[in-house]
Amino acid sequence: MTRNEEYLALLSQLEAAPLPPSLTDSVPKAHAKARRRRSWQASLISLSGAAAAFALAVNLSAPFALACGKVPILKDLAAAVATSPSMKAAIEHDYIQYVGQSQTENGITLALEYLILDRTQLNIFCTVSGPERYDSYFLHSFLSIPDGEPLNNYGVSGSMFTPGELGGFSVHTDPGVSFPENMLLTFQVTAMERTSDTATISLDTPAANHYDVEPQVIATLTFPITLDLHRLGPSRQVDIGQWIELDGQRLLVQTLDIDATQARLTVVSDPDNSKWCEGLLFTLRDVHGKEYKPGSWATSNSNYVAQGDDREGGQVVYYLESPYFDGQGPYTLSISGADWLDKADDKRLVKVDLTNNSATGLPQGVTLDPDCGKLTVAGQMRLAFRVADPADPHTLFSWRYYDGAGKTHHFNQGWQSGHPEENFYVVGFDLTNYPYDTIALELSHTSSTQLETPLEIEFE
Repeated sequence: MTRNEEYLALLSQLEAAPLPPSLTDSVPKAHAKARRRRSWQASLISLSGAAAAFALAVNLSAPFALACGKVPILKDLAAAVATSPSMKAAIEHDYIQYVGQSQTENGITLALEYLILDRTQLNIFCTVSGPERYDSYFLHSFLSIPDGEPLNNYGVSGSMFTPGELGGFSVHTDPGVSFPENMLLTFQVTAMERTSDTATISLDTPAANHYDVEPQVIATLTFPITLDLHRLGPSRQVDIGQWIELDGQRLLVQTLDIDATQARLTVVSDPDNSKWCEGLLFTLRDVHGKEYKPGSWATSNSNYVAQGDDREGGQVVYYLESPYFDGQGPYTLSISGADWLDKADDKRLVKVDLTNNSATGLPQGVTLDPDCGKLTVAGQMRLAFRVADPADPHTLFSWRYYDGAGKTHHFNQGWQSGHPEENFYVVGFDLTNYPYDTIALELSHTSSTQLETPLEIEFE
């Protein structure tokens, strides 16, 4: 019996199981509705104990909660997607594919449990476990076709895992790119290894003193997977084609693409704008007033918000919860604001002299940290900035920077540390083998627009 057959058998057991009297009418209706649709349809949290019960009771519909309670393999998955209406709806409408593969290497076991697929997004759910000295794991994921040739034009969201708990992440393809039916999914597992008993750590002791500073790849595991493309329903695209003006900048709200687990709003900027649009604040409402908010399910602590770059072709795709199953038009797009980045270098760049520890272009309330320009224990060049508290809730910098020769680069990762007792926090980046005495960092935004009365666009 295949894993998919096992899953279907479990669903058959569910339908045959006795139900509480109060649900004998509602659950069969929900099952019948799902069967009628099955012919054409195909920020995650890990909860346990009372939290899982609360998620099932409050966040999920009664038939769905009952179903997940009776089929043990679905219980953790229900908790994992409890905060995402689109993901819950996809499971209710049979988009879930049970995998149930497991591999072990160097004492690290990775169990690939479920897949949830639509045309441009693959959601992967798994568990990672291993020796007690590892408190958490991070998965670096790579997709290839069966002969090992890497796939292109996709992006993977971050994926941190607590040992033994079901977690997940999303793989997003570029517009117009689809997933092949047969793939290899390779995971590189890294972890921070504890070097002392954390129970004895003083609260004022840096955690790095008790962990290996550099995470190590401790296992590499490859799973062959076959996507059940028969579960996919058709994508829908709505042409909007309306120009709007915010803060003197013109934007074309072009299309809304609707899939099972996420929707995508495409916005194109006028090339004559003096600023780049770095973020759009909006919500979508259907004819019944139901709201679909920005951000697509990605990981336990983040949403997938946007794809694309306003400065490269002027097109940005914004992700939001999907009205695929229950939404009905006409729709109303309500735009309440935007973040902007001036195109002029003297307004958008912070230039740092690493030799003299000085900077120009810093926003108000931001200063260089005394450690800026110094080498870390690992020999990396440290860039560090103190941000006054309370501070602008936006991220201070984008991921783009320019070296001393003017060449463009992107940071791979950044960090932040809090100092609430002194009313500031520190944000920074560490550079390996940086050969220059100067560097220019790009701000995340230079201004914001907040509308008292939202600008609304109605479309079918």
